[in-house]
Amino acid sequence: MEPTVSGGSFNYLYYAAGDVGEIGRRLDALKEMSEWLNKYAPESHAACDTIEVLTAIAAVEFASDRLRDVWHAIEWFESCDIGSDQMLAALREYQERRDKEEAEDAEHGGPKDAAGQEPWMGGKAPIDGR
Repeated sequence: MEPTVSGGSFNYLYYAAGDVGEIGRRLDALKEMSEWLNKYAPESHAACDTIEVLTAIAAVEFASDRLRDVWHAIEWFESCDIGSDQMLAALREYQERRDKEEAEDAEHGGPKDAAGQEPWMGGKAPIDGR
């Protein structure tokens, strides 16, 4: 239910607060809000916290995308579309890939993003949260 009052400059982003699904549907408005805050109140807690929300969404997108094959295998296993050997192979492959990533992170001084950069850890970040 959308509000019927004035506003809407940011697609009633405030109305989605506290609801992850609604925030996800208003991602463009969230990015616009972050831009506005970084322009007019760059040192504020609101600007930093909005970037934190964008960063959290990006982390969920990254982690869930990485888990896609495992989730697919488990869903198909539970539906009797594949056997336990295929499902367990997907789990093993994921575990091996993550173990390798963690070993590489430790070897190189911490995690890196897809571009090989250290993840944002405070201060200002680009509007897309990366």
